[in-house]
Amino acid sequence: VVAGLKPSLIQAFAPGRGVAYSAQARFHLLNVPAGNMSLLAEVPDHFLKWTRKYYDASVQPRSFLARTVFGDYVGWFLDAAIAEGDPERFSWIKDAACGLAREDDHWHVHCASGRVLPANAVVAATGNFPPASPRLPGLNVSSRRYFPFAWSRGTLEDLSQTGSVLLIGSGLTSVDLTMALKSRHFRGHIYIVSRHG
Repeated sequence: VVAGLKPSLIQAFAPGRGVAYSAQARFHLLNVPAGNMSLLAEVPDHFLKWTRKYYDASVQPRSFLARTVFGDYVGWFLDAAIAEGDPERFSWIKDAACGLAREDDHWHVHCASGRVLPANAVVAATGNFPPASPRLPGLNVSSRRYFPFAWSRGTLEDLSQTGSVLLIGSGLTSVDLTMALKSRHFRGHIYIVSRHG
């Protein structure tokens, strides 16, 4: 169950990948080299070894790989953990957690669908929430041409190839979107404004 995302967005993600590692474009790169990533603290080069075995034997410790490769690694790791345990004890529930209540010795997770899930323990692994709308004078947040979440479906659809695009925020997501626009042969102007000036 995912907290903070609409159920329509959850459908697009596989378990463990979330927004960041579901990016399918090969130019959406990790911002840490392969040799410095691992799901196992005691094996700091585990991701590097995995990529050399399952992805590309020529990967170097300094290689910056596509985020989808790390998503595949996380998926592989999750599948292995499920297979080693009791597969009947794992469920991928495509719903949004919208409330949490403690009653006696149990937790109750309230979902957007109305379903209530009992739990002995709860881990809030929320990832990154969609950003709040910036407070910019003149910004019409109800316009169909304004997308508050960069990874929403249709964000880059129906754009004039020679128009202009304003990206609010100058971090990694703005680089991702600039690359995505260029991959679509966008020839217009791309403006990037920091959210903090």
